[in-house]
Amino acid sequence: MDNCFYCESPYGLQVDTGTSLIKTRDHIIPRSRDGNHSELNMVSACNECNSVKGNLLPEEFSDLLRKVIRAAEINQFFKSFSRYSIDRVRICLANNEKLIERICIYRYKLLKSYPYKSIPKDKPTTK
Repeated sequence: MDNCFYCESPYGLQVDTGTSLIKTRDHIIPRSRDGNHSELNMVSACNECNSVKGNLLPEEFSDLLRKVIRAAEINQFFKSFSRYSIDRVRICLANNEKLIERICIYRYKLLKSYPYKSIPKDKPTTK
């Protein structure tokens, strides 16, 4: 994939901002929050999105992006995302929402395939 998973921007020099987006690997569930280093938990992300996401869970990242969109729409001002256009933030949010849906489907399939067995009840202790 030649684009960032979150913002869909191509890697390399960005003509509009003059900055360079570097390809990084992002842990969907951060390692600091018990995420593993498997391919299922990794996406390709630009250095900016990866830095902004930090150790947030996908749900928390969506909340952050929604706040940025609200602030930008209300104030037309967002210093912390000075290199982000409002359209780019919207793309990040949409792609992150798709990721959350994918995680939910994966977890559901995992739970559905788990062989449930009845758990024996503890025998009462007698004295």
